[in-house]
Amino acid sequence: MNAKEGMRRLGLVAGVLGASVGSYISYDQLRTLLEQRHRYQEFQSLALSPVVRAEVLSPRDSDGPLDKLERELQAEYPSKVESNHCWLLIYRGGIRSVYRGPNGDFQAIEKDDGTVIYPGSNPPHRAYLLALVPPALGFLLPWGSLAVLTWIGTGFFQSPK
Repeated sequence: MNAKEGMRRLGLVAGVLGASVGSYISYDQLRTLLEQRHRYQEFQSLALSPVVRAEVLSPRDSDGPLDKLERELQAEYPSKVESNHCWLLIYRGGIRSVYRGPNGDFQAIEKDDGTVIYPGSNPPHRAYLLALVPPALGFLLPWGSLAVLTWIGTGFFQSPK
């Protein structure tokens, strides 16, 4: 076996090890993307559930205990209480309460187990493609650099023809 063949095999082994490290980095990125996607889908499914829609669209009495408390607080501290924000207590379908923002959109949903889910954005599709870059670079960089070093080294030790 000659030095050129040995360096080629060393380059392949280094490339596979680099791809393994790149795969670990890619796994961490992909896991973050999948968690973000799961939170987005969970919030959307709860926000569009029939329980939340029925509660939000149903006419509410404006003399409930929370409305009285809000009016009292607003009279006592006029600059501190914003009347556009409100928690809607539901206690049905696995949902404890929904927080609506100033323009009526959902800002948070609290589940029965106490976890609060906030709206997020769905990751773009190109983000999943970017997760493929670290393994590819992890293979190509060590393999290519050893191939170049082998090419340069063999140029010094080959006899001219």
